[in-house]
Amino acid sequence: MRTTGTILKELRLNKKITLEQLAVEMNEKFNIRLTRSMISKWETNKGVPVYGHLKNLALYYNVSADYLLDFNQEKEELSCDLEANNKKLTIPRKLYTLEKVIKFLHDDRFTNKDIKFIGDFIQLYAEKIK
Repeated sequence: MRTTGTILKELRLNKKITLEQLAVEMNEKFNIRLTRSMISKWETNKGVPVYGHLKNLALYYNVSADYLLDFNQEKEELSCDLEANNKKLTIPRKLYTLEKVIKFLHDDRFTNKDIKFIGDFIQLYAEKIK
C-alpha cells in the first residue's frame, strides 16, 4: 500500500514543479498558508495534511481524496462542468457524504469521547468487511 506522502510526491514530480512552486500556487489558488517545509513533511511521511489541505490538494491535482489516501488504485480524475460561466466541481458521492458527516461531527453536541467512539466503530466495521 502506498502512502499519501509518496502519492503527493509522485503527483508533484509529474507536474514538474518544486515544493516552493507548489506552496505558492496552492496559497494563491485557495487563499491558504502552506510552506515548502509543510509539503516536504507530508511527502516524506513525517506529517500528514489536515482534512482541508487534503481536500485542496485533491482539487489542485484534479484527483479524488480517495486516490490521495490510496483507497482506490486508479487515478480517478474529477470532472468539471461549466454552468453560466461559473465552474461547478462534480465530486464523487462518497466524498460528498464524508464531507457532510464531518460537518455533522463538528456540532458542539459531540464530545471528543463521542467522536472517538464513532471512529472506533468505523474501524471495527472496516475489519468486519475485510
